[in-house]
Amino acid sequence: MTRDLAIRHVGYGVKDGDYAKAGDAVLATLAEVLKEEWSPELEAAWRSAYDRIATAMVEAAYPKTLAAGQAAMHGQR
Repeated sequence: MTRDLAIRHVGYGVKDGDYAKAGDAVLATLAEVLKEEWSPELEAAWRSAYDRIATAMVEAAYPKTLAAGQAAMHGQR
């Protein structure tokens, strides 16, 4: 399911770097809407959930980009 969603997002023009921006926007919106109910614990939970989904989608849609980024983080080429 995540793979199909990721592939559709590529068709919409979404780039791998867009996921972080979207996640920040989602969290900012939640904080604004929930106001006093928003807490560091909720933020951490939402960030973790979003990051897992975004990572799965990037892995499905951009496997070469992800592999290159991981290699660069580990000093490989």
